[in-house]
Amino acid sequence: MLGFLGVLWQWKRAESHRARETQQLLRAEEVVVRLELQRAEDWLAADNSVQGLAALARLLREHPANLIAAHRLVSALTHRSFPLPVFEPLRHQNSVQSAEFSPNGRQIVTASLDATAQLWDADTGQALVPPLRHLAGVTCARFSPDGEKAVTCSEDMTARV
Repeated sequence: MLGFLGVLWQWKRAESHRARETQQLLRAEEVVVRLELQRAEDWLAADNSVQGLAALARLLREHPANLIAAHRLVSALTHRSFPLPVFEPLRHQNSVQSAEFSPNGRQIVTASLDATAQLWDADTGQALVPPLRHLAGVTCARFSPDGEKAVTCSEDMTARV
């Protein structure tokens, strides 16, 4: 009988420890969620909408029942302005490595791994001149300070103006 009572007492004690551990785990998880919400709020307050929205979306995916994250995400999406494209993206056959606006903001020069650099009209997205070709991928393109010229550099170790 004494042995049975000892086992029963140890079992109750183990159950009590398990319940306390579960409560502590839940509290720790709540603190982590609050910290993640605060970090998202800090990003939104610092005008870093991309990071803030991504953090809220990730938090909501991990905790779908979190109404605070859901309301904050909807609010951030509703009350912020996001730029929308006014024309098709500037197209190259391969990935664009760099892009820069001219000093007056009217043109864009892009460099691509398809071995071309291109000058575009910033308002319409139309190519202004035929592509400048290199023998290998173009890694950077920049405007001169006056915006009259553009320089490109390529993986073939050449630069063109």
